[in-house]
Amino acid sequence: MPLRSDWKIVETSRSSRRVTALVYLWRQANIIFIGLTYLALLYAALGPADLLRDDHLYICLWYVAFVCRTAIFHLGLLSLVVVGSAVCLRQMRLVICAIPLLMCTLLPSALATLQPISSELQPYDVRVMSYNAYWYNANAGSAIAEINRYTPDVVVIQECPPVWQRDLPIKLGSQYPYTHIGQRRGSYSSAILSKFPILGQPELYTGHQRKSLPAVRMTIDVRGREVALYNVHLFRPILGRLRKMRRQLRVLRERVADESMPVIVAGDFNFTGLSKMHEYMLSAGLTDAHDAVGQGRGTTWPKTSSINWLPGFRIDHVYTSQAFTPTATRIGYGAGSDHRPLIVDLKLE
Repeated sequence: MPLRSDWKIVETSRSSRRVTALVYLWRQANIIFIGLTYLALLYAALGPADLLRDDHLYICLWYVAFVCRTAIFHLGLLSLVVVGSAVCLRQMRLVICAIPLLMCTLLPSALATLQPISSELQPYDVRVMSYNAYWYNANAGSAIAEINRYTPDVVVIQECPPVWQRDLPIKLGSQYPYTHIGQRRGSYSSAILSKFPILGQPELYTGHQRKSLPAVRMTIDVRGREVALYNVHLFRPILGRLRKMRRQLRVLRERVADESMPVIVAGDFNFTGLSKMHEYMLSAGLTDAHDAVGQGRGTTWPKTSSINWLPGFRIDHVYTSQAFTPTATRIGYGAGSDHRPLIVDLKLE
């Protein structure tokens, strides 16, 4: 009959084998994750990017590439955790192999965060606030206070809640005598408050009436010059609405590219600056204000949700034609909404 000490030796040996097996699996998991992340980056760079093809298989493949591009920064953060784990497990070859991955995913954001911002107030001709207010947001008082804090010349609102539609013209009417409240409800509602005169009637252009293009175009008089102002809210990038979202963007870009006057395109685009959709907008000769003069990642979403503690995304944008020069951008607070407002100062050449 084995002695008690022999049983202890056997149990210790079993525990040691379990630990060794877990360490082995952990090391393999690190290798697999870094390998898959490299594949995701490769697919993000080389995957489908055509916004004109609408066949089902192509859109599915395009969507995978869209998700990979959107998650580049977050994949970098996870890779950093894996690299720390690899250091603890002495997987130094894996650490060395992961360095280019970390450079590609995290370095651009780090450099943007370190970009200096002038403490001097830069001159501007128009200040624009773009704000997805969230349809169920009843916190109109805080929104009015934030608008008064930043004193924008033009406020472009998506998902304008019913209480806002009632209160904003009453409480801000003296400051913004030119107001347009959209007729739609829910996620398709919108509002524009302007200190500058609105010329003619706002246009709900082709597709909007069929709920396929919730966007408004109007002409405003900015210090004697006519400017085309767009209030945009693209569909969410989910599989059931990808065709509509892509169609929205195509029509929007075509309209903007045909404009002969200076253009401001503001709103909730539901894509980040890393997406090919962003590049598609820039190809119309537009400039993204935050890309030009912003600091950091400029996160605008999500603000109030179960995942708001995670690094978010900048899916709200203000694009301008070459007639404008962005001079400053800020990210607001956005009480009661799942978005933070984007405030942009523009100089009209």
